[in-house]
Amino acid sequence: MASQTHISPLLFLAAIATAAAKLTPEWRVVSAAKGVTTRARIDATSQLCAVHGEAVVEASVAELMSVFGDLDQHGHWDATLVDAREWTGADGGTYVYQRFKQPWPVRDRELVLRRREWRRNQTVSVHFESVDEGTPVAPGAVRTLAHTVWWNFTAVSETETLISHYSCVDPGGAIPAWARDLAVQRWCQSQILALVDTARRLGLRPVPAFASWGAPR
Repeated sequence: MASQTHISPLLFLAAIATAAAKLTPEWRVVSAAKGVTTRARIDATSQLCAVHGEAVVEASVAELMSVFGDLDQHGHWDATLVDAREWTGADGGTYVYQRFKQPWPVRDRELVLRRREWRRNQTVSVHFESVDEGTPVAPGAVRTLAHTVWWNFTAVSETETLISHYSCVDPGGAIPAWARDLAVQRWCQSQILALVDTARRLGLRPVPAFASWGAPR
């Protein structure tokens, strides 16, 4: 996922209470807490806030992918996810729809994404981008545009994974730019930590395709 672009009540209130620092075209560290380093910058093409989070976590790639790679589990990862589905397009590509509940008075956010995945050198890379393939906007929702979203999972060992996550999205609607930027910065860290916590909590069967990743050679 998946890549979620919701703004939780906690993040929304924090954004209102805190003045966002000025962003520049250069990466700068905006947070280094709980093992996750988050950097942000202004994307030169879209002029949106782009964020990048990175952490080495105590969970295998196979364990993490049991949640990340299964859309049915994403509701456990993010409780604001109220609708999700995946299908194969006429071009043979994989497409994903997601809708996230927002705190009043913010309208729900939804995404329609093209999903691509690559596996190489003990790393699985999953990229998402918004597409207009004819899915109408749901009543009461705002279509979020994901310019670029990707997740990389690299096996450090059989029990550790380097997670690297990049996101540049336009949530749409009448959210002030400073509040949007601060929220997406904090959201990046929270999503990485929530994914690890969900994989541990659910204890699903590790994905066999990644079972030997990180083993000594």
